[in-house]
Amino acid sequence: MSPSSRKLKFVQFTHPGGEHSVSPAALAAGVKSWSRVHGRKFIKSKGLIVTGSTLSIPQDLLFWGEWEPDSYVKRVTAFSGSGILPKYVHEPFITLMGGKMVVPSMAVNQDKCCLNTDPFVFNDYFLYSLCKQVRFVNLRYLDQGSIIIFGSTISKEKGGPYFVVDTVFVVDKWRSYHPGSARADLKGFIPKYYDDIMLFDYTGSIATEELTCYHGAAFDRSVGGMFSFVPCKPCDKGHVVGFSRPVISSIDFPGIINDNLNSAPKYSDISSLAEMKKIWDKLCGVIQSQGFELGVNLKYKKIP
Repeated sequence: MSPSSRKLKFVQFTHPGGEHSVSPAALAAGVKSWSRVHGRKFIKSKGLIVTGSTLSIPQDLLFWGEWEPDSYVKRVTAFSGSGILPKYVHEPFITLMGGKMVVPSMAVNQDKCCLNTDPFVFNDYFLYSLCKQVRFVNLRYLDQGSIIIFGSTISKEKGGPYFVVDTVFVVDKWRSYHPGSARADLKGFIPKYYDDIMLFDYTGSIATEELTCYHGAAFDRSVGGMFSFVPCKPCDKGHVVGFSRPVISSIDFPGIINDNLNSAPKYSDISSLAEMKKIWDKLCGVIQSQGFELGVNLKYKKIP
């Protein structure tokens, strides 16, 4: 994979937008087990807010995102605004035994395999390494400074069509890997427990060709002044207020946003980092104008 094969692109990326269901038994127990159907979660997590050139102190943040392993769950009872509002709030966690992460036994059964978390935002830098790369090859060849906005198309039946975003991912570094040898190929490149959260031991059969694991640009390691973030709101004094995801519209981004995008990513070639920075600046402004902050350095809990 030569550097010349990589392209600077803005990518609109759809993933399933429906909120995870929670059974009465799981709600009573306060724990939703590892998912077997992809969906979004309304999440409460420790993180930092970026304001201009400064970072906040660590605090509880609320945001929409992907977390397929276990989570503590409660019903949301207070709401703000309109749109598609959450029913539940989740606090992500993993369980450790002898210093190793406990992976549920059902993940061993390929027919009942649990799902991985991609993109992964629970780190000082975000990661994206798998989703849709087998089918859509261009996703493996993004150059530094490319932007992927992960989100979901809201259908006409639910008041759309329009596109809501949960993660803004700016490409920094990458490393190629084979799914069957991901642990070895990515050693030293990924944070602790990421390989278990991604279920790399059970995804070796999905592809024979190389895929790409990307690091997202971080606040303190930006690319062209850009960094990855989640649109979020502070959880004031632990009081959870549910809200919908920010809307990113073709009116604000003509030519690069499709309000009714299907499962295939939409790619837009961008001429330079300077031009991409203008798009990123506008993206931040549109998200902030809807009452959101820029969240980074998010964390999950480790039990015990």
